[in-house]
Amino acid sequence: MELFISPGGNDESPGTRTKPFRTPGRALEAIRCRADREPGPITVSLREGTYYLDEPLAFDPSCSGGPEAPVIMKPFGDERVTLSGGMRLECRWEPFRDGIFKTRLPDGAPSDFTQLFVDGRRMVRARYPNCAPGDHLVHGKGYTDTLESVPPESGRIGFTYDPAGFTDKTWARPEKAVLHLSHDWGFFQYRLEEVDRERHAVYLGEGGWQINLVGPSGEVGIPDMAPHAPRIFGDRRFFIENVFEELDAPGEWYVDDEERILYFFPPKTVEPASALVEVPVLESVALIRGGRKSHVRHIVIEGMRIAHTRSTFLDEFEAPSLGDWTVHRGGAVFVQDAESCAVEGCFFDAVGGSAVFLNGGCSDITVRGCTVTEAGESAVCVVGNRHQVYGSNRAFPDGVLIEDNYIRDIGSFGKQVAGAFVSIARHVTIRHNLMHSLPRAGICLNDCWGGGHVIEHNEIYDTVRETRDHGPFNSWGREGYWCENQSHHYGKVPHPHPVFIRRLPEKTVIRNNFFHGNEGYVMGDYRQAIDMDDGTLNFHVYDNLCVDIAISIREGEYRTVENNIIVNPIVPMGFHVLFDGNHDVVRRNIIVTRSDLYHLNDAPPTEPWLDVDHNLFFNAEAPWGYRPWVTVRARGKRLTKYTLEEWQEMGYDTHSLYGDPLFTDPANGDYR
Repeated sequence: MELFISPGGNDESPGTRTKPFRTPGRALEAIRCRADREPGPITVSLREGTYYLDEPLAFDPSCSGGPEAPVIMKPFGDERVTLSGGMRLECRWEPFRDGIFKTRLPDGAPSDFTQLFVDGRRMVRARYPNCAPGDHLVHGKGYTDTLESVPPESGRIGFTYDPAGFTDKTWARPEKAVLHLSHDWGFFQYRLEEVDRERHAVYLGEGGWQINLVGPSGEVGIPDMAPHAPRIFGDRRFFIENVFEELDAPGEWYVDDEERILYFFPPKTVEPASALVEVPVLESVALIRGGRKSHVRHIVIEGMRIAHTRSTFLDEFEAPSLGDWTVHRGGAVFVQDAESCAVEGCFFDAVGGSAVFLNGGCSDITVRGCTVTEAGESAVCVVGNRHQVYGSNRAFPDGVLIEDNYIRDIGSFGKQVAGAFVSIARHVTIRHNLMHSLPRAGICLNDCWGGGHVIEHNEIYDTVRETRDHGPFNSWGREGYWCENQSHHYGKVPHPHPVFIRRLPEKTVIRNNFFHGNEGYVMGDYRQAIDMDDGTLNFHVYDNLCVDIAISIREGEYRTVENNIIVNPIVPMGFHVLFDGNHDVVRRNIIVTRSDLYHLNDAPPTEPWLDVDHNLFFNAEAPWGYRPWVTVRARGKRLTKYTLEEWQEMGYDTHSLYGDPLFTDPANGDYR
């Protein structure tokens, strides 16, 4: 069975090739109402064009296909199809002032949109400081600095600023403005409440839920932000957007939502009279969503450009587990309570939130061959519901495949984002993906709740561009094996590890990946190719190539790291805050260093620290005049440097060697 859709069709037609439907939603109605279930696939073929959706395409259980008869929605042949979550504005531009144009919004158009697309490109919401196109990252000229938190006794939250580094323009409607504030691990977004010019202070309203904060007592979140404000608001980078008075640079825009007037300062390359102007309306273009007792099955969305979905950074966020992240449960394609469905070969073009979100009870879901660029948040999120996983209520993804995707330049709004983010899930395979130019990690496992993941044959580089810590891969495991007092030095009290292993998850495998550093970017401290952070549990890491970045193991258990090649990491391979009597194994790795062999930080006061042996070390910059060191800071003691010989006399690396690994052609990337 094949149904056809064309922008020139008619929804009263039968949906044939010669008499197509006009809207994709009409095809879904036809599928739901089909009298019989044919043995073959049902294909919905879209003819070339842009389909502006009035509501998301809702694939419910009545749309389900079968194992030999999937329901496939795709373009006809090689034709180009866009599923748009927005609408096209018919603009009647007229000059305003200083190169700025204005137009009244047409009837039926929203006035609360946070993105504007002109000729297919996302424009810049009027802001201070202006966006610096060639230097747009958080470290660049498009940001300025806070000084410190406002005093807690004020009963308000906010920060002070240096008036010499702040705009001198008076804002008529500061309550309409939005703050984007950097943090070590991501960004906070807040609505402004007031700008106090006398006190040089910015006071904030709602927001600040975009990062999970684990308080000193281990609770998730910090109910009262004021005592912790210096940590959050002091010495941070920020910009403020949606300010009419700051509309002063080509590419900027502002919408007066009360007067319903859109202002735009077009770049030289844009002719307003003939420009294609589009604004987001919907959060999702497709919902593949069933219920707990009735799943959607065998749906495939294939080969389309998906665009113009609205931003979500000020929507509801939640902490799915004890990792550093909060997430908004939404995406341009949102899948929940579904089985054997796929998103394949789609181009997610500057969507406002996450591209694909797999939520709750999903099994056998594939995201394959997609391109994701300039997404507001993450590319693919796989997230279960921690409090709905018991008995027959299996509200977690199980058996997800993410492969052959190209992901770059995501995190246009949120920075605590990833190419693939996994939380409260199991058996997720992430393979053969290319990811680069990311504000944070490429792949993030927010917890070790289920385990059984396989991460293989990925190339990931140029990560952590706008945050700190981590690198291409990071994980946490605070649910099952973690002592926060020991981990973050509040009490410095070690505990015997059996106390913390509530449930050993299935083993996670990380193998055959190529993780490397940042092109043309000098990485700071704390950059690791594979960062097994707080409480990470039961990993096997082998046969990976890590260039310019190393592997890090923090407190946790049962990690085996073997047969990896680590070349010239800026920060040496690290072991941090290890528990007494741990079962970690580090063996048969080739480590070519530019400084120390290892760093051990807050190592247990009793030995042995770890099982480490049969490794090969070398320093290519000073191969034979170099004395290899191991740097150790034992808990409660001073920093100590050991030579390799002294380290071996202590019982570590007793069979390890120092020598040239004889790579075939390392200058050209051949590390055989």
